Amino acid sequence: GSPEHLLRLAPRVGDRAWNAQLLGQQLDATLDLAARRRLLLAMAAEYAAAHPPRVVDAMGALDRIASEQRDLEARELVVGAMLSLSQTDAAIGRLSRWAAEQPDPAAVSSLLLRAARLADEGLGDPRRAVALLRGLLRNDPSRHEALHLAEAIASRARLEEPMHAIYADLLDRAAGPHGRFAMRYRRACFHERCGDDAAALREFHALLEERPGTGATLSALERVARRLRRPEAI
Repeated sequence: GSPEHLLRLAPRVGDRAWNAQLLGQQLDATLDLAARRRLLLAMAAEYAAAHPPRVVDAMGALDRIASEQRDLEARELVVGAMLSLSQTDAAIGRLSRWAAEQPDPAAVSSLLLRAARLADEGLGDPRRAVALLRGLLRNDPSRHEALHLAEAIASRARLEEPMHAIYADLLDRAAGPHGRFAMRYRRACFHERCGDDAAALREFHALLEERPGTGATLSALERVARRLRRPEAI
């Protein structure tokens, strides 16, 4: 019979992989993008429900959606489906690859932010998350959300060297003396958040020598010096 007729019978048979193959036959005759998306999602679900699960085939169906329909909505749908298959690492890889193919800086940043959050929260891999955020900030140094996230992850995981590399990148591209001063102040605050009071003290002291009238820097220096019991540093 027709694929539609066989599909109605398939649940009685219980062969989910066979169901997926019947959906694939429908796909060959379907040109409408929304209908193709629905069919490919259904194919992925059927392959995933097979015994044993056919994850590679399910991922193949999802990748077809992303290759045929390159809008961010479709790709977010694909990522969500991959996460439901417990394929977090693959989802991060796809997001990174799509970012590399994107000409729009804002779209690149959105994709890499999503990848970084997944690496940190989904995989428990803060180092990978910070590396993704470094790539984002090289592309879009004014993306403050990415810098805040990198600092939060790096301070929690004590990833001082990777964070210092981000600060170095941003210092190279900072807008004039004021921008560089602000970035060095952030770096000093990061030292303090990581519990490296000696490094924070050195940085705050250098900043204060450069600009003696900066109240926030003086307050930070006093705070760190008290903690280190070094009143002579003030």
